[in-house]
Amino acid sequence: MRIKVAWSLLTLVFVVGAALTYTRSASSSSPDRHAATPRVVPRNFNLLLPFATTLDVDRSDDTASATACTNAPNDCSLRGAVINANAAPGALPVTINLQPSTTYNLTLTNAAQENAASTGDLDINTTLHPVTIVGGGSAGPGASIIDASGLNVGTAHDRAFQITGPGVAVTFQDLVIQNGQAADDGGSGASTNPAAQNSTRAGGCILNGAGIDVNGVAINGGGTVSLTNVTLQSCQVLGKGDSQVNQPNALEALGGGLASIGATGNVNIAGSTLTSNSALGGDGGNFNNGNAGAAKGGSIYFTGVALNISGSKITSSHATGGEGGDGPGNQQNGGGGGRAHGGGAYAGTGTVTINNSTFESCAATGGNAGTGQNGGNFGGEAGGGGLYSFANTTVTNSTFDSNTATGGRGGDAFGPDCFGGHIALDGGAARGGAILADNGSLTVNTATFANNSVKGGDGGDGGKTNGGTCSGSQHGAGGVAQGGAITNQNMGTTVNIKHGTISGNSAQAGNSGVNQPGVSLPARPVAEGTGGGIRVGPGAATLENTIIANNTAANGTGDATGAPVPGPDVDGNVTSNGHNLVGNATEATGFTGTGDLTGVNPSLMALADNGGPTQTMALSPGSPAIDAGVAAGASFDQRGRPRTYNDPGVADAATSDGTDIGAFELQPLCSLACPGDVEVSNDPNECGAVVEYTEPAGAGCGTVTCDHPSGSFFGVGETTVTCTSTAGPSCSFTVTVNDTQAPKITTGGSVTLWPPNHKYQTFSVNDLVAGAVDNCDAGVGVGGVRIKKVTSDELENSGGDGSTLNDIVVAADCKSLKLRAERVGGGNGRVYTITLKVADASGNVGTATATVTVPNSQNGAAAVDDGPHYTVLSNCP
Repeated sequence: MRIKVAWSLLTLVFVVGAALTYTRSASSSSPDRHAATPRVVPRNFNLLLPFATTLDVDRSDDTASATACTNAPNDCSLRGAVINANAAPGALPVTINLQPSTTYNLTLTNAAQENAASTGDLDINTTLHPVTIVGGGSAGPGASIIDASGLNVGTAHDRAFQITGPGVAVTFQDLVIQNGQAADDGGSGASTNPAAQNSTRAGGCILNGAGIDVNGVAINGGGTVSLTNVTLQSCQVLGKGDSQVNQPNALEALGGGLASIGATGNVNIAGSTLTSNSALGGDGGNFNNGNAGAAKGGSIYFTGVALNISGSKITSSHATGGEGGDGPGNQQNGGGGGRAHGGGAYAGTGTVTINNSTFESCAATGGNAGTGQNGGNFGGEAGGGGLYSFANTTVTNSTFDSNTATGGRGGDAFGPDCFGGHIALDGGAARGGAILADNGSLTVNTATFANNSVKGGDGGDGGKTNGGTCSGSQHGAGGVAQGGAITNQNMGTTVNIKHGTISGNSAQAGNSGVNQPGVSLPARPVAEGTGGGIRVGPGAATLENTIIANNTAANGTGDATGAPVPGPDVDGNVTSNGHNLVGNATEATGFTGTGDLTGVNPSLMALADNGGPTQTMALSPGSPAIDAGVAAGASFDQRGRPRTYNDPGVADAATSDGTDIGAFELQPLCSLACPGDVEVSNDPNECGAVVEYTEPAGAGCGTVTCDHPSGSFFGVGETTVTCTSTAGPSCSFTVTVNDTQAPKITTGGSVTLWPPNHKYQTFSVNDLVAGAVDNCDAGVGVGGVRIKKVTSDELENSGGDGSTLNDIVVAADCKSLKLRAERVGGGNGRVYTITLKVADASGNVGTATATVTVPNSQNGAAAVDDGPHYTVLSNCP
C-alpha cells in the first residue's frame, strides 16, 4: 500500500499499555469490593502515534489530479503527492518517495499566482507536520531528478519548490533539483506579485518564505529547509529590467539556487552540491539615470535565523549585477551598474556555520555602468566572490578556491560637442575574492583560502568624440581592489582567524579611463589594489597560528602622483595572538605577537587532495612553518589529522609546542604493515569463520580502514583484505578459510529381516538413509551417499545357517546391497552393520552406520551385536 502508516511496535505497546486501566480488589470488609482504581492517562495523550506516512510516487508526468496515492497503480504523481501532503491532517510526518533512475519533469506552467501546488512550482504549505521528499540518489544512473525546465517556456518562469512561510518544515534527500528559473513578472521594474519581497525574483530552484495567503496578503518569514545529499544545479533568478524611459526601477535578483527570505527561516545543507546556479540583476532603462539591479547570492541568498552548510560544495555559481541604462541625450546620464554580492552565497542576517565544505570557482561581477553624454555613472561594486556575509559567520575545516569578485566598468561620457558635461565615472570596487564580511563577525577556524582574486572595474572614458577639448570633461578612475581572499568593510565587523592558510590570492585595481587632451582636465587618482591575502578595514582583525604568504596586489593605472603602496599579503592593522607567518608585511602592522614570523616563505605545496573532505596546501619538508606554532586548543588539522605532530627531525621554535603554523599539520610518513597471511578452519556448522587479526596501524597513517575488518565473517576460500590509511598508503594480505568439516549422514532405524529363509533381500541407500547435509556444499544429499563396507557379527558359513556363502553382496555402484536372511540356530541373532559414506566438494568424507538384524525368533529378544566376524568392502573410492 502506497499510503503507509508505519508503526513502532515498541511505541504501540507502550501507548496501549499506558492507556489501559486496571482494577485493584478491595478487602473483604470494604463496602465497595468492585471499585476500580483507574490508571491516569494524560488528557492530550494520543493512542494513535504512528511515526510516518509514506506516499510512493508511481508516475513521472506532471499532473495535479493524481493525488490519491493508494495501492491503485498510476495514481500518485509528484505534484499530487505534494498536494496530498499539504492536505494531510495531524502531526504525522509525511515522506514522499521518488523512484530511482527517474526524471520528474514539471510542465504545468503557472496559471495564476497561488500557493497550493496546483500549477507552476510545487508549493509546500502545511504547518501541521514535516514533509520529506526522498529520491534514489543525487548523481549517477540511480539519480532521481526533478526538472523545472518545462515551467520556463516562452514568457513563463518558475522555480521548482516554494516553502510558503514560518512553521513549514521540508527535507529534500538523495535527489537532483535543476533548471528552475525565477523572474519578476512585472513591467518597468514594478512587480505584479503581491508579496512585499517580490518573491518571483528570488530562489531559482527553491524559495523559502515570501508566500502569499488565501487573501493575497504577503507572508513574511520562512520555514525550515534541509538538503541532504542533494544536487541543486543550473538554476537561475532574473531581476526585472526597465524598458521605460526615465524609470530607474530595475529589480535585484536573490539566490540563483535557493533563497530564504524573512526573519524566521532556517536552512540546513549537508553532503550536497550546489553548482552552476546564477543570480542576474535587472538592466537599467535607457534615457536618464537608469540604474541597474543588484544580484545577491549566485547559489544561496539567506536571511533568517540560521544557515548551516556541512560537507557540501558550492561551485561555479555567479551573482552578476545588471547593466546600467544608456542616456544618449545631451543632458542625460548613464545608469549605474548593478552591485554583485556573494557569487556563491549571500548571508544577510542570523548565524551562519560552514564546516568541511568547499566554495570553488564562484564569481560576483558588478554590472557595467551605462553611457551618457552628460555623465556616465559608477560601475557596479562586487563583493564576496565566494561568500558575502552580513551575519555572524563561522568557517571551519573548509576551503575557498578560485573565487572572484570583479567590479563593473565605469560609464563613458561622450558627445560630439561640449553641450553635455562628458563626465565619466569610476569603475566599481571589488572586495573580498573569497569572503566579504560587511557586518557582524567572521570566525575562521582551520581553513584554506587559495587562488581567490579581486579585480576593480576600469574607469569610463570622457570627452568629445570628434576631437578637441571640453573644459569640464572627465574620465573615470579605476575601481579599488581590496582583499584577494578576505576583507571586512564596516567599523563593527570583526574577523578572527586561527590556523588558516591564505596563499596564492590576488588584488588588482582597475585602470583609469581616457579623456581627450585639454589643459583643465582633472587628473584621476591611481586606484589602490591591496591586501592580496587580507585587507583589514575599519573593523578589528585578530590572527593566530595563520599563514598569509605568496599573495599579490597591484594598483591600477592613473594620472595622479603619490599612488598608494600595495600590501601584497596583508593591508591594515591586525591584532596578533602569536605564531603567524606573513610573507610580506608591507602595509601591515601588528605582527609583533609571540612567535610571529615575517618576511618568510612558508614553502607551501599547491592546493591538492591531501586527504580529508577538502583540499589543502601541504607544507614542504623544511618549511619554516613546521613546529613553529601552537595548537591553541585545536586537536586536528583541516584534514582531520592529529594536531600536534612534533617532528623529531625539526627543532621546535622557541615558543612552539611542536604544532605547525597554518591549516595543515605535517604528519610522519605513513609506514603501513599488514599482518601475515591467515589460514584457519571453518567454524562448526558454518561455511566460513569469524577471523580476528591485528589491524595495521602506523605513525602518520591517520585512520586505517580495512575492507574486511577484524572480527568479520570470512567465507570458505581465499579472501584478499586491503587496508587503506587516510594518509594514502595501503597494504594487503589474505585470509584463507578451509572447509574441514565432514558432511553429516542421518540414518533411519534398524531394519529386521524375517523369516530366516536363507534368501537374499535387497536394500538401497534410500532404504537406510534419511538425509545427508554439508555445511558448505549444497550438492551433498542422499543421492551422493555410497556404501563403504558391510560387516556381520556371524561368520559367513556358521553351523545352523544353511551352509550358504556370499551372505553379503554390494552392488557395483555401491548404492544398494543384498543381505541373506539367515542366522545361527540357537544363537542370539545376527546383525549386519552397513557403513555409509558421502564426500563434499572440499574432499571431506562423512560416514554413518545402519543395521539390519535377523533375530533368533520372531517374537523373542532383539538380535545382539557380537562384533564383526565377516566383512565385505565395496569397490567404490
